[in-house]
Order: sequence, then structure tokens, then C-alpha cells
Amino acid sequence: LLKTDGGAGQGIIPITICYGGKVAQLQALRDNGNLLTDPVTGESVLIVSPWVGWKLLNLTAGQLLHPVETMESVKLTGLRLIPYSAVGQSGGLLLAMRFDDVIFDGQRRPQIVAFSPNPIGDGKRFEALAGGMV
Repeated sequence: LLKTDGGAGQGIIPITICYGGKVAQLQALRDNGNLLTDPVTGESVLIVSPWVGWKLLNLTAGQLLHPVETMESVKLTGLRLIPYSAVGQSGGLLLAMRFDDVIFDGQRRPQIVAFSPNPIGDGKRFEALAGGMV
């Protein structure tokens, strides 16, 4: 779900996302070659596995698979669409939201988080992809 330059600057970092009293803790693969950004702000986007969308926002797998329809039907302030392209795919859209309370490796800050409709990684070593934001 991203473009890369070959994977320079990789490593695993802990991430905590808090929203409305809910907390999702996960590991992210840091890949400085991840070029996915919000087209409006130009900010880097953190891509997370679908379970994070369910845990924090009650977004179902079906809603993540159909982001445009979900935008029209779900009344969730701040929800947005992020376009992406990937090798071997024609591209598409990911549901995303800015979270004010995201902790990257011990540092708290706001971050745009996109919800992949497919699991990221194997679910053991990492469950998210972080790019230039870390």
C-alpha cells in the first residue's frame, strides 16, 4: 500500500494510538522509503492493520474495503480518504483520520493514520508501516 525507494532506514518501533478512551498498541516497520502522504497537507501517513480501525472507530472490514461508500454512510468527524498506489496494483483509496494522541517510540504528537483493509506484516513482528514521520 505504498511506494518505496528500496527500504532504506528500516526498523521496528512501538506505537500507541489513543482515541475516545480507547487505546491501540502496535509495532510499526519504519521505512523511510514509504512515500505515502496526505495530498491536502503533505504530511506522512501511518498505515495500520484493519484491527486498529475496528478497535478505535468500530470500522468493519467491509467498511475498509469500500472507503467511498463508508465516507458517505458513517458519520465520523475527521474521516478522510488517502489515495495510494502499490506495485502490481492500479491504486485506490484508504480511509484515514488525524489522531491528536499518537505516541511514536515515546514521543507524543498528532498523526494521520490510514486503515488498510488487509493485514500489514504477519501480525507478530509489525502491524503498521511508518514512513518519513519517524
